[in-house]
Amino acid sequence: MSEKLRIESRRMPFRRVALLALFAASAAAQAPVTVTTPDGSRFWLLSSDGPPVVHWAVASLCGPLVDPASAPGLAQACMQSSLRGTWRVGSLDEAREAAALAALDRAEGDLAIAPRVDDKLPKELAERVAALRETAEALCDIQAFRRVLLSAPASDVQVVIQGNAAVLSLSTTPAGVATVAKLLADRREGQALRGAREFYEQARGLAAEAWDRDPMATLRAEALALAFPTSPIARLGERPPSGGFSRLLAQSVWARTQHPSQVVHVLTGSFDVQVIRKALESAFTSTAMPTPGAETPPRPRIGTALRRATVPGALHPAAVLAWPLRGNEPPNDLACAVRWFADGADSWLGRELQRRGRPQIRLAVRAPWPDPPGIGMLMIEA
Repeated sequence: MSEKLRIESRRMPFRRVALLALFAASAAAQAPVTVTTPDGSRFWLLSSDGPPVVHWAVASLCGPLVDPASAPGLAQACMQSSLRGTWRVGSLDEAREAAALAALDRAEGDLAIAPRVDDKLPKELAERVAALRETAEALCDIQAFRRVLLSAPASDVQVVIQGNAAVLSLSTTPAGVATVAKLLADRREGQALRGAREFYEQARGLAAEAWDRDPMATLRAEALALAFPTSPIARLGERPPSGGFSRLLAQSVWARTQHPSQVVHVLTGSFDVQVIRKALESAFTSTAMPTPGAETPPRPRIGTALRRATVPGALHPAAVLAWPLRGNEPPNDLACAVRWFADGADSWLGRELQRRGRPQIRLAVRAPWPDPPGIGMLMIEA
């Protein structure tokens, strides 16, 4: 069976993800029943008429508010690797595999910082990493968790990244909810994070290449740094740094983002609410994860003085002008501002600049930018 994992990037705040998952499955939606299981997991149950199918979405946080500064995108990488199984489902020898993964992590860390000669990695160290990876892979079955899910039964299993939320979704039957619930609890508590570095490095490389190709990237990064100097949101404009991964760091991010207090489950479809409730309460009984500390939401630092900077090295003359947003602006107001400023050649600003001798001007407006959570900027790029 080939491994399939669908990853998409869309722009949508965390709470809207849960709401869309809640209401998308049924036009004849009833009022949801909220359930908190003994371990503190939160569920929204929405029963409706139709075939005996249950659609299940699990939303958790990802992005700059939960990623370490040295490893942006780590929460997403953990989500991607989570379907490669747990210590209980997927490991052929838990003790030996854990030791092999720890040794592999140390060797990969050494390889990441090793000096290159003629742009080549040290041969002996690279061969050692390859041998350790082969040993670790021989001690597990990365398809086992998917096969067990399939037999639960669970179909259409996928992970989707939407703004600052990561959503695991699947479909099952009312009779399969109890089995799926136990598997999802095991996925949380006994996560092995196989291949998390692989997913992390792949995403980091693609993001760095995209940043290097974008002529406006340095200007956007500077605008974010000026507007939000003390907020993690400023890191979204920076070029992804090299390295930064370790299994210990990934495990801490997993525990922080997957704690029951940080996750929302949504179940929709045709089912008996009370039967499903009992199945969930039986599966989600306790957690060994430490309770995450209280987080203070970052606030935009909106000053009264004009802040400006000059960034050298651009291929073409360019500028950005940005206004910090507070996160509560009416969407229609932002849409009007975007249209007025730079919606194609017929925007007010575009026509004015062409009339004043800038026929080659190209304009774009981003609002809000970057993605939620909450705050951001209205940014004009010229």
